[in-house]
Amino acid sequence: MTFLVQQTLIYAVPLMIVALAGVFAERSGIINLALEGIMIFGAFIGVLFVRLMQGSGLMKFWGISEEKRKTMPKIEDLKCAEIENPMVPGQKVVAVPVPRIDTAIIHVQQASPDGTCIICGDEFHDIDIAIAARKTIVTCEEIVSDEYIRRDPTKTRIFGECVQAVVKAPYGAWPSQCYAYYDDDDAGLKEYDKASKYQDAEDAVKQLEKAAVKAAKALEKAPEDEKLKLAAENAQKAFELAKSGEKIPETFKDFLEKWVYSCEDQPALLDKIGGSRLMRLKNEPHLGYSTTH
Repeated sequence: MTFLVQQTLIYAVPLMIVALAGVFAERSGIINLALEGIMIFGAFIGVLFVRLMQGSGLMKFWGISEEKRKTMPKIEDLKCAEIENPMVPGQKVVAVPVPRIDTAIIHVQQASPDGTCIICGDEFHDIDIAIAARKTIVTCEEIVSDEYIRRDPTKTRIFGECVQAVVKAPYGAWPSQCYAYYDDDDAGLKEYDKASKYQDAEDAVKQLEKAAVKAAKALEKAPEDEKLKLAAENAQKAFELAKSGEKIPETFKDFLEKWVYSCEDQPALLDKIGGSRLMRLKNEPHLGYSTTH
């Protein structure tokens, strides 16, 4: 009898968790018919991962190193650890730490006042992050009524119970795209890409100095190469201009000041971007993408 009770409790826990997930899904307007399949697939992937990792030596090299993790306060020091299997004495299993997410900000196409969200297109890891975070703030293109959300339960992805705040933020995904609403802003993404190479002016000088030294070393190996000579001259000139403060490339700090800190709110950001620029990003309904961006 004791054995029966133990086994019942062991197998009841995952079933109760899945049943709870089914309740949440039903509450948000989704009838999930694949709960058993999700359980089986999740168990298969978990077992496969553990089997491949155990004894392979990959645990020490996979992901962020333990030395680096010790310098990051919100990440566990250990990536994973072998522990005794409490269910099967003598067997080792791999324990993996769960992510500790304090606050998540997720942009969706539509959300109701109670936090239930519609995500069109690929979901990526938005749903997992929203559920795992202690607090989830949702920004959306449109706020719709609860009745509208319930019209098509197959589109609901994030349920309201895990959302603490809903904020209407049109073009909240800019300069990236928002599926079915607008395309990505190529100019904005390129500006971000260039600015993200340097944290601030000091970092820009250091990075340009390294680039100049690297170009000079490459020239030493092939002094007759005109392309390497020109690259070395340009790299040295860029470093000298940055060091003197005469010409410092745009940094990530500058990008944030321009597009984030200097804007009081979302309307101020949209005004700075410009109406005509935003309209060029709008998707063509019959195509699903913009033809003018």
